[in-house]
Amino acid sequence: MCYSSGEALQALEDNNIEGYIPNFGQYKHDREGFSYDKKNDKYICSQDKDLPFKKIEDTVNKPLYDRMHVKLQTQKAKRMKKLRSSTVEPVLGKLFRHAPGKYPGYSASQ
Repeated sequence: MCYSSGEALQALEDNNIEGYIPNFGQYKHDREGFSYDKKNDKYICSQDKDLPFKKIEDTVNKPLYDRMHVKLQTQKAKRMKKLRSSTVEPVLGKLFRHAPGKYPGYSASQ
């Protein structure tokens, strides 16, 4: 399970864990210039025209990412991020720096 994956976000919800994980990668909360018609599963451009085909694809986990995005805009999330940067991040940095290769997918430069 990868950090910030749909699987990780689902596990948080399934286990009633209040997590604050930033969305990485290709996630886009909004598609600038487009609105999504959920009922008809299509995008509409800013000139009120339907896209002739569904060119923009979203992951099946988009609702999970969207909920996390909204949650990360709250004051509590901002406090949690500040707390994490002063407590957790320094410890992780030391672990990654002093045990290179022990934590696959992470490096001291992250």
